[in-house]
Amino acid sequence: MPPETAQLTEISGQTWIDARTELESARRALAAAPPGIARQAPFDRALAAERGCTGIVHEWLARSLELDRVGQPRVLFSLDVDGVLEDWSEGFTATTVTGAAALRLLQLGQVAVLLNTAHNQQAVEQRARQFHLFGGVAAFGASTLDALFDREERLISDRGERQLAQLRAALRADPTVVLDSTHDCSVRASRIVDGKPRPITGGDARQLLDKLEAQDLAFWVAPHYTDFVDRSIDKGMGIDRLRNTFALSSIPLAAMGDGACDVPMLKMAQFAFIPAATLPTYTPPKRQRLHRSRLLGAQALWEAACQLVPSAGLQRQVIESVQRLEIPTWFPQSLRQLPSTTRGLFPRLAAALGPRG
Repeated sequence: MPPETAQLTEISGQTWIDARTELESARRALAAAPPGIARQAPFDRALAAERGCTGIVHEWLARSLELDRVGQPRVLFSLDVDGVLEDWSEGFTATTVTGAAALRLLQLGQVAVLLNTAHNQQAVEQRARQFHLFGGVAAFGASTLDALFDREERLISDRGERQLAQLRAALRADPTVVLDSTHDCSVRASRIVDGKPRPITGGDARQLLDKLEAQDLAFWVAPHYTDFVDRSIDKGMGIDRLRNTFALSSIPLAAMGDGACDVPMLKMAQFAFIPAATLPTYTPPKRQRLHRSRLLGAQALWEAACQLVPSAGLQRQVIESVQRLEIPTWFPQSLRQLPSTTRGLFPRLAAALGPRG
């Protein structure tokens, strides 16, 4: 093991112990907090602890696999985060060895990844910095980040912003609700049930928006929270704005997503990728090349990366680098999965993108 890798393992190992201890302590404090404003501080602490765990995992993966920024992109790849690049198996969101390997392959093949997510701008910025990405779209299209020149742009409408502020005030008056205060272009709300965050149900969310006459807002229900967003924007608008920002609208666009909120960006792409058992009713537009994977999450992403970068030499290079990894004992077991090598390439897509390396 190179000295710098050994040092990284040692430092991250101690940091990991501290981070997991803080996460468990923060969750106990949240469970013990009484309803009302007293819950917000331990909830903020728990979210910060989750982000800390995510950052440690991602930093080790990025440095160990030597992720680096693409120089001259030949393809842009609009990539969903939750359920595709990352999962929640460890009680916080993070990618796996396979997810990081897919990013490495894409970078070697000059495919520039742009994250396109419900996460806030801070989360997009953290991932873009650690993974050396061009940037991304946050809050379902409400804001964009150009990580090359550190430029941010808000796409949310004035009406949407006013109604989100009105909604925040109403939710803060509910003693069962806590808000993720890092979301300023959307509202992310949870109810604490048996000491754990749960979403506001679709029925309750619809009733609340009707009561407030907030016709410009929509909502998306996730396992741990409900996101309220400006309905005038979407992930497709966000990625279109970001492509124009980089002056890269003329190069091919690929996209990968697993939910209804991803459909606008998928419809824009020349190449669309959908993991197994998701979006069964999606119909590709004319001349779009669509691939429905038989795999889930990061394994489906690795498969997509192999199609976008059809060079057997580059794929072999990444596989060999992953197999050489000496994964430290602290690294979560559920995030250690290696890329599947059993699936073949799709010649038509490989030919369409052209040979590389």
